[in-house]
Amino acid sequence: MFKHRLPGYVALYSAVFVIFLAVGYILHHRILAVLMPSVNASVAAVGAVEKAGGNLPAILALAIFVKNALVAVLVLTFGKRLFGAFPAFVLAVNALVLGAVYGDTVSSGTPWSEAALYFVPHGVIEIPALVAACVLAVRGTLKERLLNGAKYLAVPLALAALVEVYVTPALLEIVWAAKRIAA
Repeated sequence: MFKHRLPGYVALYSAVFVIFLAVGYILHHRILAVLMPSVNASVAAVGAVEKAGGNLPAILALAIFVKNALVAVLVLTFGKRLFGAFPAFVLAVNALVLGAVYGDTVSSGTPWSEAALYFVPHGVIEIPALVAACVLAVRGTLKERLLNGAKYLAVPLALAALVEVYVTPALLEIVWAAKRIAA
């Protein structure tokens, strides 16, 4: 029975993501004003790791993976409550933040294609995994949802974190080096 509704859930949660991504982009100044305390705390944490001499990329990849895995576990745990509204809320918040950061990056003068490089390399893995978590969250027992989450989401979320920390910055460095050469 669920398999027949699967495309509908994928479409629904994807639409929620796209709509709130657009809202975040349009309202980026207002949204970022609210998020600045969290952004500043994250920047301070990265600075503390650098000062301590830790392997910053590996620590960041682990932190990103753990954060995304915790979000997936929360979605899987509470997804059936309120007819799937919690997963939609989580997608909406993530999309708002992503849209706001992208909107701010573009409005600060970064070409849209370059700004997309900040998000696309890992986003093509991470966003479908988050949508998949939302879809998995609306069926089965809690145990089944968590086991399916571990089975289907752990590898993509780990891969997305590694791409975000190692591949995305490397691509941006290539683009910036090409701009310096062209200038």
